[in-house]
Amino acid sequence: MHKKSLRRGAAAFASAVLFSLGLGMTAMSAYAADPASVANINPATPVSLTVHKYEGPATTACPANGTDQSACLATAGKTKLPGAKFTVTPVLFDPDGAGSAPAAPIDLTTNTGWTQASGFLASWNGTTTLPAGYSLGTASAEVTTSTPDGIAAFTGLSKTLYIVKETAPPPGSNGATYTGATPFAVTLPRATPDGTTWNYDVHVFPKNNKSAITKELIDGGTAGTVSGTTASNTITYVVKTSIEPGYITSVQAGPPTNMSGTVLTYYAVHDTFDTRLTPPAAANVEVKIVGTASTTLVKDLDYTVTVTGQKVDVLFTQTGMDKLVTAKNGDASAQVVTTFPTTLSDANCYVTPTAGQVACGGTIVDGVITNVATYTPNQFPGTDSNGNPVTHPETPSNEITSHYANLQIKKANDQDPTKALSGAVFELYLITGTTCTQASLTAELSATPNPTAVKIATSTTDGTGQVTWTSIKTSTWTNGTATTTNHNYCVVETAPPAGYVLPSNPYSYVNLPDNSAGTTITLDITNAEVPPNQLPLTGGAGVAAISGLGLLLVGGGLGYYVVTTRRRREEQDS
Repeated sequence: MHKKSLRRGAAAFASAVLFSLGLGMTAMSAYAADPASVANINPATPVSLTVHKYEGPATTACPANGTDQSACLATAGKTKLPGAKFTVTPVLFDPDGAGSAPAAPIDLTTNTGWTQASGFLASWNGTTTLPAGYSLGTASAEVTTSTPDGIAAFTGLSKTLYIVKETAPPPGSNGATYTGATPFAVTLPRATPDGTTWNYDVHVFPKNNKSAITKELIDGGTAGTVSGTTASNTITYVVKTSIEPGYITSVQAGPPTNMSGTVLTYYAVHDTFDTRLTPPAAANVEVKIVGTASTTLVKDLDYTVTVTGQKVDVLFTQTGMDKLVTAKNGDASAQVVTTFPTTLSDANCYVTPTAGQVACGGTIVDGVITNVATYTPNQFPGTDSNGNPVTHPETPSNEITSHYANLQIKKANDQDPTKALSGAVFELYLITGTTCTQASLTAELSATPNPTAVKIATSTTDGTGQVTWTSIKTSTWTNGTATTTNHNYCVVETAPPAGYVLPSNPYSYVNLPDNSAGTTITLDITNAEVPPNQLPLTGGAGVAAISGLGLLLVGGGLGYYVVTTRRRREEQDS
């Protein structure tokens, strides 16, 4: 009688805590009917496990009870996913808990085995940390879900407790990939739904939610309102990433018998920037949850930022991930928006650079700066049970581009173009109009409420008579797309080389068409030498009048001297 009660008790407990990933979340299954008896397990009956891979989110329309629910899921309109990879690994138990006896697979044809399995399931939460006294055996070979059925079948298995692990999610497409399912445990065999007998061919349905990431670009900011050093060299990348539905927060996950779903345990956004860009400081990366409402997350509380060379990694904490889950559960449109502000590393280059200047030729090569961000919205553990790292598959965004050209000034003598002139000072302005005059530039700089022009740089021609502004945005490619809203330029010579006068019109209008990306647009600007009797410092139209007045004064003085001298001699001779 005692043995019979023991068998019924062990079976009842096992039936209540069998851990399987079914049609919904990772959940415990409990049955009200009389429990199946361990004594009724047929040792000769083979067991198998069939993994069905479907696109999430999970549905409650089809029961998660270890039986084949393919027909139900077809009616629910769920999509099968080929290409996912799975392994199964037996759980081992150390009989004395001290390691002196070899760990062995759990034998589910015995009451002792079910007690051992129950102890594991009551303590394990789906992570790589196993309860004391338990370890893992050798994993099976990977099995890939088939095309088009999305099925991975494992046969020839033992009657024991297995951990099922998705080692690679299904391939994605069109800027979206699939998250990985959390590792889960399953007993072979498993009690039937009514709890009266045994199911030797167990079916499980771990879901993969489809993740999506899009990237937007802001590189044509309005003058006067942009961040960064200038309007032309500021590039702000905005990365929008999905939050998969169907997860629960960590505070909702109690003991395994109370688990109602899978906790989101890993979420990261990554961006690697072109070497011509200065990555943002960690404090300048902004992360929000955006939906019907917007919530700004807090650095170091909700996420951490690591800047390594040109790469920036934003890794969410469990607190932050719980906020993502809460937001998604309350608002289906909720997504994560991560903003990375960057600037071009240098706005000028020089043929003969001095200290602190950048030489031309190495700063801009092809005129196009590309960027692809990635994110990791899955729950794969950081390491496996043996401590080996597990690669987190990253979902790539769309590729976006910024287009640039070089604008070069060549300064020479107007009578001898081979004579280069150093020391000419130029100012470069980004403008929104299509003219560059003193009046138009003044109007744009004083426009309200925000100026429509902004100064980009002040530069001086070098010993070769040149100054080159690199990485200047082309006029017809803005915010990642072709545009008819031109971003044009106004070049103003503010000081001529020593010994020369300003041109009659020191204002030059420049439009950089997009097909100039990667090339150098050159303005040849000449200066006339100061006339022999012209005072170089005046440099104005009044020089001739001043010089003429000086000649008159000199001439008058000479005349006065001649007349007075002649009178003095006449008086002496008389």
